[in-house]
Amino acid sequence: MEASEGFDESAAVMAHGLLASVGIITTAADTLRRHYERLDQDRREALFDMIMMQGSHLEGVLKDMVRGLSPEVIDALSALQRGG
Repeated sequence: MEASEGFDESAAVMAHGLLASVGIITTAADTLRRHYERLDQDRREALFDMIMMQGSHLEGVLKDMVRGLSPEVIDALSALQRGG
């Protein structure tokens, strides 16, 4: 197996996990927007907690991905953040 094949498989698994979290966040937010008044306080809080938990999960995965980047890519991203 070539290195690119392993990367493609890893990227696919990671993308699947990220998409699952985004789907949960989107569904919970849509439920809150469309049904807020009909939901009791406990259900609202559970949906907000779900959004926060999945957002934290996404943040952790993305930070891990950034840590795995080459120094050149990290430098390029830092330059973009600084606007230069």
